[in-house]
Amino acid sequence: MVRDALYPDRMRSTDSEALFLAIMGAGGARDPLGATARVLAAVTRLLAGQNGRLRFTSALADGRNLYAFRFAFNDQANTLYYRVVERGILVVSEPLDDDRALWKPVPEGRALAIGGDGSFEVVPFMERY
Repeated sequence: MVRDALYPDRMRSTDSEALFLAIMGAGGARDPLGATARVLAAVTRLLAGQNGRLRFTSALADGRNLYAFRFAFNDQANTLYYRVVERGILVVSEPLDDDRALWKPVPEGRALAIGGDGSFEVVPFMERY
């Protein structure tokens, strides 16, 4: 899945690094939602025949926009929350304080897309795949 041109960029042997490089090779710089969905769809097809599991909670940023993903295959997804604050949006794996009413969970199978202008929306990203 990692394109030959990107393979020299692989520094370690973690699955997260391999997925990141696969996403970049699938067009992550120009279409982060679509590229991530295509790579995860390919991985889940491989895992389906082996009763495998995948939990993917990750974020990609391009210096202006941020995309935070919450997805699982044959498992429960790790948690992902966001909160609007005075100077922007916080994205965390678990709420940072006890004021739970202000923290919004990102639903499983969704991504939080945050624009450089502060706009944001929770969007589906796996439905085409």
